Amino acid sequence: MKRIVIFGSSGFIGSELSKHFKNLGLQVIELAKSSTTPIDYNQPETYAKFIQENDYIIHLVSPKEIDEEAHLKSTKFLLKICADKKISHFLYISTGGALYGHGKNAWNEEDEAHPISPYGKFKKLMENELKLLCSEFNIPLAIARPSNIYGENQNPLRHFGAVTTFYHQIKNNLPITIYGDLDISKDFLHVSDLIDALSTLLLEKKTGIFNLALGVNHTLGEVIHEIENALDKKAQINFKPFNPNDITFFRLDNSKAKKELDWNPKIHLKEGILRYKGKI
Repeated sequence: MKRIVIFGSSGFIGSELSKHFKNLGLQVIELAKSSTTPIDYNQPETYAKFIQENDYIIHLVSPKEIDEEAHLKSTKFLLKICADKKISHFLYISTGGALYGHGKNAWNEEDEAHPISPYGKFKKLMENELKLLCSEFNIPLAIARPSNIYGENQNPLRHFGAVTTFYHQIKNNLPITIYGDLDISKDFLHVSDLIDALSTLLLEKKTGIFNLALGVNHTLGEVIHEIENALDKKAQINFKPFNPNDITFFRLDNSKAKKELDWNPKIHLKEGILRYKGKI
């Protein structure tokens, strides 16, 4: 039986991946600070006991959980262990939304990244480190660059993800804060479509960098309008100055993933929002 080891399993994407692979009948090792198998990312030498030969590794650890220097040290330890154990595949979940920077057209994987936020800069650093070390250790590597992920099991109280946060606030008659204006336009991808792509990347041992996105933009105004229609409620909106670490327009070119993974995202924004009913 295939074993899937997920570092950072307690977050939104990690927990969805865990459920997905368990439903496929695979053995899933869930590793996180808060999980049934707690792990201390500052003690990477302990990783060896969790990894076996031919395992499939997914790296989802957020830079918020460990400082930059320790994160890089931890990752290098992990890759040395993966090389010794001759793992089957290594999948790193990076970012698309924070990596490329400002632009007016859809970004593809060959475009040079110009991140402007600390989060995006760190993800670029991690990508470069992983490509270097996986090449050195002969570890098959795939890097996923997701767009803005949302879904009905996302925790609205953490204020990650505009769709989930807005839905929760409108439903509960709470004001929405918009930094800038309602014309800010982004590419939103439902988590179930993301999980399908990540599963293919891992189990089919695909290598390289892949943008994972719907490939369609919606403004914040359009998101709010769809939620208002779904809930039959009006949003209360407060405006604040634009956040300089945010992007006003963002779209990913997903043609590589469609072609090489035989993947086609199915859930558009309206349907994705309707799935929240009774869940949040």
